[in-house]
Amino acid sequence: MKLLIVALLAAFVAHAVHAERNPCDVIAVVLGTEVTVADATEVPIDHLINGALLDRFARDNAIEVTEEDLDAYMAWWRRAREMMAEAEPGLEPEGADDPALARIMALEWIWSWKVFKALFDKYGGRAHYQQVGVQPFDAVREFLEEQQAEGAFEILDEGYEAQFWAYWRRSGELLIPEEEAAELLAVPFWLQTEVFNEALEQE
Repeated sequence: MKLLIVALLAAFVAHAVHAERNPCDVIAVVLGTEVTVADATEVPIDHLINGALLDRFARDNAIEVTEEDLDAYMAWWRRAREMMAEAEPGLEPEGADDPALARIMALEWIWSWKVFKALFDKYGGRAHYQQVGVQPFDAVREFLEEQQAEGAFEILDEGYEAQFWAYWRRSGELLIPEEEAAELLAVPFWLQTEVFNEALEQE
């Protein structure tokens, strides 16, 4: 929810700042695809660029979510639901009993962890907590800087350039030290908890 609010605020600010621009103006090029003002009004420019670059990184590094990954996550999910029902009868969140929805969430969580783990293994650095788990903050920033230097993307508008880098170059961020980040990223939460081990025993 926090990430969604931030994204909405960013989109609102972008629209206000660039409201006079022609929606068809090209403001960036990422992996050969043009990004227009209209595109960045609907989706924040950092999401557009980061999404394309991380998708390619995943393909280049053969990162994919396997059925084994999904089975492990769903085993944790089922046991977590049981424990939630035992602890707080009748208070299960809406949608928490929907296996199809849980599987969709599993795909996002697993894919994100694998990509973040691969980035951390390559670049190292500090991390922080984000909506889809522990994010290797320094590694992602270094990856993006490297991608820009190599020409994978170019932002043609100074205002959007500043908007794009604001998140990654802001000061005062409380970050997790590299050694602790390595421990947190070593194993995803659905494989490292007692809940998961109990779920396996019941399978």
